Amino acid sequence: MADACEPWLATLRNSGIDISEVKIEGHASSEWRVGSLPREAYLRNLDLSQRRSQAVLRSCLDLVTDQEVLDWARKHLIAVGYSSVRPIMGPNGQEDKTASRRVVFSAAPNRQSLLAEIESEATIARYDRSLFGGWADLDGDCQDTRGELLQTLSTVNVLFADNNCTVTSGKWKDPYTGKTFTSARDVEVDHLVPLKWAWDQGAHSWTAEKRADFVNDAANLLVVDGYVNREKGAKGPTDWLPPSKGFQCQYVTQFQRVVLKYGLELSEERQTGLINIEKQVCK
Repeated sequence: MADACEPWLATLRNSGIDISEVKIEGHASSEWRVGSLPREAYLRNLDLSQRRSQAVLRSCLDLVTDQEVLDWARKHLIAVGYSSVRPIMGPNGQEDKTASRRVVFSAAPNRQSLLAEIESEATIARYDRSLFGGWADLDGDCQDTRGELLQTLSTVNVLFADNNCTVTSGKWKDPYTGKTFTSARDVEVDHLVPLKWAWDQGAHSWTAEKRADFVNDAANLLVVDGYVNREKGAKGPTDWLPPSKGFQCQYVTQFQRVVLKYGLELSEERQTGLINIEKQVCK
């Protein structure tokens, strides 16, 4: 026990899991003295199992030298005696009385925290693109956000379809690849911070209005090569960078501006990853 008690408690403490209790269980067999009635045997073994678990708890605490681990253990460690209610059964279906006399260590997570985490993960898992809505026509001129952006970023006057609403051609330089396109069919309007990526970092809790704003925010939109956009998918800078190295620094810094603007909730690991990528590409 000297080699196991403190390392085990330290591992639990540093696991990142919200531990509700660490239990030392004392167990006994169903027998007592020869001729003892079942009630007496049960009560005597209850006392024995409780004393057994408490003795182990005291010994465990005595073996802990790290004060922080010891303080944590005092808040979580409990000793419980189960008498003979959880016997070990042998292959023949009969109680193995020797194996039943034992001490068991167990740890239980905080159920409320666990349920809240499961509920949160379930909500995140239900991502659906339609929850962000579509392109908006904010000025009512029949040209939605995509059409407006194609006009704004084209280096020549764009041409429209017969309905004067749909852009068919122009001239766009894709910042991801450096390629130039003239047909609107060959380009896509990409969300720099992908919708699924944003969803996983907190957008799942946004109002419908905020998600619609995010979808149509020009600060988060680029006209790019459709093939490369599909390759990028829902990845962020730690998993994908534009093929054009000359745009990588701007991509990462602009990505972080959008994250900051919308208050997306990044884990410490993800935040560190973004910082490290920025250091690599913004030399």
